[in-house]
Amino acid sequence: MYVYDSTGSHLLHIFVSKTILYSDFNINHTTLLLYLDTGVLYLDLFLLSTKLLETASQDNMLTLVQLIAMKKDHKSASFVNSYNKTKVRPVSLINTIKPELSKNCRSLHDAEKYIAGIDGKASRTQMRVYILSGGLYKGHWIVKEV
Repeated sequence: MYVYDSTGSHLLHIFVSKTILYSDFNINHTTLLLYLDTGVLYLDLFLLSTKLLETASQDNMLTLVQLIAMKKDHKSASFVNSYNKTKVRPVSLINTIKPELSKNCRSLHDAEKYIAGIDGKASRTQMRVYILSGGLYKGHWIVKEV
């Protein structure tokens, strides 16, 4: 398991297995699957991959302690900066199979509840991934921030 900087140009750390990455880097296995080899940045800071990028520099790799400190510092800064951001962001749901089910929602939470009411189950975490990727959530929902 390889951890790169946000551009993928610098290899920060190597974990010998997913299990060690889960425990040492303190990341849930389902969260890891959302970011591993998808190109979506974990914490907007780390690119996670099962592949060694030959173009990435391996100079000055971080120790585990340094990597965890970098993650902790970033999360602390993100928490402080989160008060300067708008908390609620409107979300547009477009159903490609039944357009009459399309809806604009006040927040991602409301969008999750709406889709769960129709499809029986929904996940905000996965919806965020589809917002970033532009793919179809559950095979028939386009989810976009407005």
